[in-house]
Amino acid sequence: MKRLALAAGVLALGAGAALGLWAVLQPRPDLPVIREAPSFTLTDQDGRAITKEALRGRAWVADFMFTNCSGVCPVLLGRFQELDRVLPPGVVLVSFSMDPARDTPAALQKYATESKVDLKRWRFVSTGSVEKRNALAAGLMVDTGDNPGDAVNSVVHSSYFVLVDAEGAIRGAYSSDDPDKILQLRKDARALSLAGIYGLPAVNAALNGASLLLLILGLCFVRAGRFEEHAALVLGSVACSAVFLGCYLTYHYLAGATRFPGTGTARALYLALLISHTILAVAVPPLIITVIVKAVRRRWETHKKWARFTVPVWAYVSATGVLIYWVLFRGSS
Repeated sequence: MKRLALAAGVLALGAGAALGLWAVLQPRPDLPVIREAPSFTLTDQDGRAITKEALRGRAWVADFMFTNCSGVCPVLLGRFQELDRVLPPGVVLVSFSMDPARDTPAALQKYATESKVDLKRWRFVSTGSVEKRNALAAGLMVDTGDNPGDAVNSVVHSSYFVLVDAEGAIRGAYSSDDPDKILQLRKDARALSLAGIYGLPAVNAALNGASLLLLILGLCFVRAGRFEEHAALVLGSVACSAVFLGCYLTYHYLAGATRFPGTGTARALYLALLISHTILAVAVPPLIITVIVKAVRRRWETHKKWARFTVPVWAYVSATGVLIYWVLFRGSS
């Protein structure tokens, strides 16, 4: 039975690791590589330099606007704000101004402030000169079939969003006027966003799943009177939860929070799930420590009493951790 417990534990850990690696390393969506995005050295709304090379490592979505536009630009702004709300942290938003004469970094900062834009991962970029603007426009212009001919004018007055992957290759252009195209952009950008630390949520979900599986197996063994095997499996579950906590804190420290894209009833249900998960997750570590200490001291009766309360809470936190990952990163976009 010890060998069976060990095999079950190894299988659970292996399955969790495999799931995490699969989620992180699975092939990116089969999107055509249109061409390399052009290199550029420009300035954002804070006066900081922004380059193509600095954006490597994260997918990004570009649009083309200017602050004095009263036509399509306010519409583009609203749709970019919606993308900012629903896309995961692994995607950057870049709004290139096509009016280099008036849209200085200070003007872009004022525009962002007045528009109540969250600048956490959104950059407004001043092109600085007509020459730089034209070179950027020509390099990022994607032939959509709607604007043949002059590349610069095609971009300056474009209502398209351009998707660029983490390696700097243009993957597509999506009409902001077409809800189906925007939905496709959201799906494609999400799929391209799992690079580097932005793949950690998949690992976290796998660790939660492995912890839950080991915990269930541990319960099966204790009910069969196999206490050594039970202890080994539960300690394996503890190890998974401990590694998860390290990965979770690392991800949120570096990437920040991921917001739920839904509204209305769906958002209320998600918040109820998240709040219950978070509150109980804070309680789990001291509960686990208490149960282990009781077992080490061989205080079996109090160990059982604490375990009867701890195990369902622990299982709920692990299961809802997987569910929250699925809703945020794998659910419908």
